[in-house]
Amino acid sequence: MGTRTVLDGTVFDSFLHEIVDVEQADDPHAPIRITQIVWPGLMLGQLLFSRAGVRVRAGANHAQCGVADRPPLYWTYLRRHRSTVDLSHGWEASRATVASL
Repeated sequence: MGTRTVLDGTVFDSFLHEIVDVEQADDPHAPIRITQIVWPGLMLGQLLFSRAGVRVRAGANHAQCGVADRPPLYWTYLRRHRSTVDLSHGWEASRATVASL
């Protein structure tokens, strides 16, 4: 299909990577460092199709455990172990109501 994986697994980029888990570093100023890629990100040419899921180690000033890895993901249909908010949720019910009119 012409997809390629996002291969840069060393430097964190919030556009390319989704934080799955945070290991808190002792130094609060420690930058975000990727420790593991949980699933690969996919590119379709220049279009980002899906972000890579990553585990990171970071100081509290950059990413806090329980904050960076737990808020709802917007514009995302489904994620395991994390709530999502997407305008397509509940769309089937409204479509059925319109169809019955």
